[in-house]
Amino acid sequence: MNKFFIKKKPDLIYVLILSLPILAVISILLLELSLLIVSTSFLINSFKKKNFYYFNNFFFKFFIIFYAYILINFLVQTNNINTLSIIFYFRYIFYVLAIYYYLDNKEGLFFDFLKVVSIIIIILGIDVIIQSIFKYNILGMKIIE
Repeated sequence: MNKFFIKKKPDLIYVLILSLPILAVISILLLELSLLIVSTSFLINSFKKKNFYYFNNFFFKFFIIFYAYILINFLVQTNNINTLSIIFYFRYIFYVLAIYYYLDNKEGLFFDFLKVVSIIIIILGIDVIIQSIFKYNILGMKIIE
C-alpha cells in the first residue's frame, strides 16, 4: 500500500488540538474544555518526564511577571469592580505552552493544524463575502443589524 494511506491512529490530544479552530468558531465552552484537557495533559507529561524546557523561556517568564503585575494592580485598585476573572488569566499561559509543546512533539500535527486553520479561514472568508452581498450567511440566517 501507499504510505499516504497507512496512518497511525490519532490519539485524543491530536484530535483535540486539530479541533481547536473549529471549536473557536462553534462553542467557547467546548473550546475551553478541550484546552483544559490538552493543558492538563501537558502539565502531567512535563512533570512526569521532568521536562521543564518549555517553562524556561522568555515568554513564560514575561507572562508570569505581567500576570503578577495585573493581579497586584487588581488587588490595590480603588474603584469597586466586581470582576474576579483576572484571577484565572494564568490558564492562558498553560494553553499556549501546551499547544506549542504538542505541535513541536507530535509528528505531522503542525501541518495538519495549519490545514484545519486554513480551511476555517477560507470558509469564514466565503461566509463574510456572502453576508456582505446577500445579507444572509452560509446557514441562511439573516444578518442582525
